[in-house]
Amino acid sequence: MGLFKKTDLVGDDYRWTEAAPDDPRRTGAVDDVELDRYEGYEVLAFVQHYVRKHALSKASGRQFECMIRSAPACCRTRKQLYAWILKNWLRYDDLPW
Repeated sequence: MGLFKKTDLVGDDYRWTEAAPDDPRRTGAVDDVELDRYEGYEVLAFVQHYVRKHALSKASGRQFECMIRSAPACCRTRKQLYAWILKNWLRYDDLPW
């Protein structure tokens, strides 16, 4: 599977505020950092990280992205979001991404 790219994202209302290339919000490397669900670089890095980690398809990457956006507001960190997504993955699995 190829790299999940900006053009693969479903959402079209992201902000694309430039961050330093090694910024943990952009690299997706730090699980306890809050994720801004409307910052394109943060969402893209988070999706790319888990698509690579679990060898997901682009369709599954889109599902992952949409689930980030639909997760409850109390899920703020990458760790909390990932736990919620794993718990609820099958509920969203049959939607067209």
